[in-house]
Amino acid sequence: MKHKTQAVGLLHMVQAHGMYDTYTFALPLVWVSKKRLKTLDVEDVILIGLDRFKGVLVKDGMLCADVILGAQGLQITHVMQEALDLEESKKHVAVMFVCANVKLYRLEVGQIIEVTDLEQVDVIAEEKKIAKGSLVCVNNEIAVKINKVLR
Repeated sequence: MKHKTQAVGLLHMVQAHGMYDTYTFALPLVWVSKKRLKTLDVEDVILIGLDRFKGVLVKDGMLCADVILGAQGLQITHVMQEALDLEESKKHVAVMFVCANVKLYRLEVGQIIEVTDLEQVDVIAEEKKIAKGSLVCVNNEIAVKINKVLR
């Protein structure tokens, strides 16, 4: 019985101090006027201005890597440690479109990250989830269609 208790204790310790870091995969930040954000409604479409699928890995308010969608999954193209630029202005707010959370041991250029569902997106502004959406293509550009507004 003592061995089972020790094994369970060790399991909890390893899970609490995991070897993998959790990163948030998000599309590049988009600045939206506060007025338009307040009137956000279901079926609205936010154009992101990307013609190919690329994004960033974010951890604790820091940009950690640039990624692009390749044939096998997301591929890291650049590793960095930069603060996320969320400077507020009187009229605009930074909006982040979070696609997935991924666990990685380390970040390396060329590393392939497998992500199963990139269609659903959480819309985050001012550190709050304000909507849920899905990725769509509008005139050969990536956009987010709002499916549900959370207020």
